[in-house]
Amino acid sequence: MTAARSWIDTAELWACAVHEAGHAVMASLYGLTVRQIVVHQRGSRMTDSGEGGRCEIADQLDTIDASPFYFLVYQFGGAAAEHRAIGRRSSRDARDREQAENLAWMMCDCDASSPRIAQLLETAEQLASARMLDDAVWEWTHAVARVLLKKRRLSGYDVHQLKPQRPR
Repeated sequence: MTAARSWIDTAELWACAVHEAGHAVMASLYGLTVRQIVVHQRGSRMTDSGEGGRCEIADQLDTIDASPFYFLVYQFGGAAAEHRAIGRRSSRDARDREQAENLAWMMCDCDASSPRIAQLLETAEQLASARMLDDAVWEWTHAVARVLLKKRRLSGYDVHQLKPQRPR
């Protein structure tokens, strides 16, 4: 017997699209490769953590020229976008923060309670929030979220194509 499927309401679907678009734009800004971003209409398609979407980036931690620090910024991009769009953060942020904490712990190779981890996380979160306040970054994020709502799935190429053409 299958579980009953529930529809995600329009406001929650928009918040999810903005959140995933925020991740994709932050990743693109800092040289990380976005494979795809996805939002799901039905609650049953949500992941175990209750998400209605995901942003997949290439596993590049050992091969990219960009600093691993930018993976932390990417993790906070969703929350920053959601906060700018709707003035609040969501339950999706807890999983993002947990992933950022795990990455920060690996990056500094120190005790999990080290002040260095808290400092890395705070700096990354502040950078993501500051970048999302930039009008060009927000315009790009908003465009990605709008198209993502219509198509439900975008490639990294699609995300790049939606970047505003004006020089920054």
